[in-house]
Amino acid sequence: MNRLTLEQACDELATRENHFADLLERFGYPPLWARAGGFATMVMIILEQQVSLASARAVYDRLLKHAGRISAERIARMTAAELAACGLTRQKSAYCKALAQRVVTKEISFARIGRSDEPSARQQLLDIKGVGAWSADVYLLFASGRADIWPIGDVALIRSVFEVFNLDSLPDDSECLERAENWRPWRSAAARMLWHAYLSRRGRQHVTAE
Repeated sequence: MNRLTLEQACDELATRENHFADLLERFGYPPLWARAGGFATMVMIILEQQVSLASARAVYDRLLKHAGRISAERIARMTAAELAACGLTRQKSAYCKALAQRVVTKEISFARIGRSDEPSARQQLLDIKGVGAWSADVYLLFASGRADIWPIGDVALIRSVFEVFNLDSLPDDSECLERAENWRPWRSAAARMLWHAYLSRRGRQHVTAE
């Protein structure tokens, strides 16, 4: 997804759903948040799981300072004590080390994931220890630029759906997925519009991707 296709997708969603038309009128087109594909981005996504973005960024920056570069080879050589000193929990250290080893041995190829169709790419990501549905979806949306991804379990998206659609209670994942079926094949654009609304209401600029 590029800037042109994002805007085209937003325009189409606005013709289908009055709520999206209202979002475009109030907040304009969402930013094209994106990340480079590859190992370093997946490490960052693992660090972001169940913590604030600021906390994840602080740990990532300490890791970067210690390693010099976030590469599979360098992370694979780091000890558990070194990773802990950078702020990684034992569990996330294990996830990052396991990922690094599999990239070094070429069991995992992010280039191959980028070339794969969406179901195959998603399954390859889910096969990585420590990568669940949210992490896989975030990678596919922001790093691979896929057009039809709905990040399951994203707290900001759930809150934004609740606010934009004036629901009586916070929706669960199944309700959000069911609602998002109406937005195929542009669920990524719908997510970006909803994130943009969520952040704009709170005077913020960055969402899951920075």
